[in-house]
Amino acid sequence: MGMNAHWNFYGRQNELGSLLEKLRQRRWLFASIRGRRRIGKTALVQRALKLLAEDRATTRPPLLVQLPDSNPADFASVFRNAVREAGLESSLDNEGEIHDLPGVAAAIGSLCASGMIVVLDEFQICLDGPLSALPSLLQAQVDRLQDGDTEGGLIVLGSVQAEMESLLEDRKAPLFGRITFQITLDPWDLRTVFEVCDNHGAQDPARCLTLWTLFGGIPKYWRHFAETDGLDSIPEWPDWAAELCSRLFLRSDAILRDEGEVLMGRELRHNYLAILRTIAERRVCTYAELSEALPEQTNLEPYLNTLTRDLRLIDKEQPVFARSASRGARYILSDPFLLAWKDMLSNV
Repeated sequence: MGMNAHWNFYGRQNELGSLLEKLRQRRWLFASIRGRRRIGKTALVQRALKLLAEDRATTRPPLLVQLPDSNPADFASVFRNAVREAGLESSLDNEGEIHDLPGVAAAIGSLCASGMIVVLDEFQICLDGPLSALPSLLQAQVDRLQDGDTEGGLIVLGSVQAEMESLLEDRKAPLFGRITFQITLDPWDLRTVFEVCDNHGAQDPARCLTLWTLFGGIPKYWRHFAETDGLDSIPEWPDWAAELCSRLFLRSDAILRDEGEVLMGRELRHNYLAILRTIAERRVCTYAELSEALPEQTNLEPYLNTLTRDLRLIDKEQPVFARSASRGARYILSDPFLLAWKDMLSNV
């Protein structure tokens, strides 16, 4: 690594403390951690579980599984591999039966009943599609575990708040009312950003401001910067900024070159993607202009709420003097990373 210090766990002390407090109560929990892509959900859980393992002096690992956007058989295969890599085969009575969603749900219940922590990442995938039956199958396991006297827990992570709400808070959802603890992660505050800049060779205000305009407060992007060798050896800011943008965004092997497409195409499918592209092309859009550009979408309000309130990718600007604020509101793309990514790649 070319910067001044090894990458650490930055910020999130309040969230970490809250999660550790719940995990240390030695009661089974069903937790939800939400936040946009690259915000640090998995890192927070891993940090908490590492500290918990140190507290209890145990070598028994938790099980963290990322749900694939695929079919039940593929998910079962991913789950079996995760169990084997963690060395947990002996904790399951039905390992040979993990070949479909009922088998996965039963295995999760078995692991949790033995006091383990199971983490399911990208849980929003279960809202619809091939894995949509999983929440119903988990309902029976969760109810059994919450009524029992066991430790451990199930933690679900998700990147799209509206979809996580539908899975966990909609009254018709199988898992409604069962969450015992939840955290929503926001971007880093400026204090954390300044700490990262101080530790990784960007103390100069011009460099710090450049990074802020590129990454905002999204931890994963800052880590990519910190792990880019040689940037701290460039003395002049203009040369440093040009090399930073080239190596992170513009070169064919740049690690963030396709990140915007991944964010918009994978995390923000369907109507979200169409709305973002329309606003990016026009730079400023009213609700009426969006409706005209996307006539097939009869109600844009829920998607706009998610993009502004939950994911913070766009801003809703209210008029100062208009009689009706909602009628004159304008939507603009506001996320620093998407703005930087779009502008740089459009000029390549």
